[in-house]
Order: sequence, then structure tokens, then C-alpha cells
Amino acid sequence: MQANLQANQDQKLDPEERELIMALAPLYRQQLDAALQRGMEQGLQQGIQQGIQQGQRLIIEKVTSLLALPPQQLSQYLLQLSQLSREQLLARFPIASP
Repeated sequence: MQANLQANQDQKLDPEERELIMALAPLYRQQLDAALQRGMEQGLQQGIQQGIQQGQRLIIEKVTSLLALPPQQLSQYLLQLSQLSREQLLARFPIASP
């Protein structure tokens, strides 16, 4: 707004118009900043939701593939997993960072 005011100096605004513009400029800037903040928050929220949905899809795919195994093979696999330490499990199934 202030840039427009400076650019429009050639139009010779009267003092009242100039004063009004200068008074409204901080309010305009405040509203613009608030709108930008809301936009960033909404974008972040959407990104988080998409990440959660993608993670859920991956989990469903893994569980579905496990359930497709023959019962004996699934039992052996689960027994092997139960014998791994926490560190070994994390190494085998890394958790993706955002």
C-alpha cells in the first residue's frame, strides 16, 4: 500500500487521502500477515493429514501382505520378529521422519 502511495505521488493526492492511506496501511499489513499465517497453518495441517493417510496405507499394505502368507509361514515370521530387540526391529522397520 505504501509502495502504491509512493508510485501514485504523481497523481497528487490531497492531504486527507494521503493521511487515510497512511492510517490504513498498518491495518492492511496486519490483515495480510494474519491471512498468511492462517494459510501456512492450513497447509501444515493438510501436509500432516496426508502423511498420516500415506502411513496408514503403507501399514494396511504390509498387514495385507502378511495375512496372505500361509499360516505356518506367518507363525514362523512372527516368532522371528518376537525375538528381535527394539533396535533390531527399528532397523528392520525404520520409522520415516517428517
